[in-house]
Amino acid sequence: MGAVSTTAAVIVSLWATRKSIMPRIRITSSLGIAAYGSGTEPLILLTASNIGQVPITLTSCVIELPNKHPVVMFDSLREFPKKIGAGDTAQVTLPLTEVAKIIAGEGYHGKTPVNVIFRANTGEYKKKWSLNITQPTE
Repeated sequence: MGAVSTTAAVIVSLWATRKSIMPRIRITSSLGIAAYGSGTEPLILLTASNIGQVPITLTSCVIELPNKHPVVMFDSLREFPKKIGAGDTAQVTLPLTEVAKIIAGEGYHGKTPVNVIFRANTGEYKKKWSLNITQPTE
């Protein structure tokens, strides 16, 4: 009985140690509105939060369409590379109207399932999301 308990304790300890040194990112995606002057602009807000203990260097962020084509807004590329330590976040803001035009140009309308992808020195991190492409694109 003692050997089983010791083995279980070692396994739990190894799992906890491995988990603490593994890079971990939580991705959130939402819509927002930027207000400036007398106007507003609908935005896509993509956030990567480092919920692990290991610093991570983000290298890019894309929205991947169902056909695997990436939507890359070149203005967002100036945000990278970006190092985020434990508890830090990085946010990419994209103009919803421009992204909607690109997605509609690929033939998608209505609720469109996409992947939000942050690439980093430690790998690729994905989150499934659904964008509703029904607003005017002109």
